[in-house]
Amino acid sequence: MPLKLELSSKGTIEVITRKDSAVSHCTEEQYDSYLEDLDEEKLELTEEQPTRFVLRKVLPYEATQEILSQQVKVEKGKTQLNIGYILEEVRRSLVDIKNPEGIPDTDKILFKRDSDGAANKELVNALHNAGLAMDLWRARQNVAGGVNTDVGVKKS
Repeated sequence: MPLKLELSSKGTIEVITRKDSAVSHCTEEQYDSYLEDLDEEKLELTEEQPTRFVLRKVLPYEATQEILSQQVKVEKGKTQLNIGYILEEVRRSLVDIKNPEGIPDTDKILFKRDSDGAANKELVNALHNAGLAMDLWRARQNVAGGVNTDVGVKKS
């Protein structure tokens, strides 16, 4: 069978956060289970439409290398894990926010890009401060295989 390559521009995931008002009740276990495969039937959703955060499954090579280089830092001869790379991975992965239809513009979460084409740092910082960035990162890690494990090669 011939080899097929998936381009990194293909493939996104949509994530609903546990803090969304459209999620009526959600235990830690239910949400963890949802993050494994993003099966929305694992969430108890109300009749409201949830906000959906759209993330790339696979990052461009250059972004992947920059993020990998940020994971570990060496200070005074000691190697330390730098968790700041998680926010950078979310920033580089986030490509859109789908707000529910019919909500006022003042209540929408606006998706903005920085000059480098990635999501706006202020937006990602707000997601972090709201306790949402880690859920987005975990969803991408679970579904897409993480920043450095999905090589984008499939057998046909």
